[in-house]
Amino acid sequence: NKLDSRAKGALSKAKRGSDVQIFEIEAKASGISVILKKVSPVFVELTN
Repeated sequence: NKLDSRAKGALSKAKRGSDVQIFEIEAKASGISVILKKVSPVFVELTN
């Protein structure tokens, strides 16, 4: 649910229809204190 300032800046400059890749994702499993090591990058197409 959190993006750093670089990610927010990149998203604000992206235009509708652009594809955005999010990588180096840090994820935690709820209920346990383990950080998941490998999280696949996510590709998103902006529509609004």
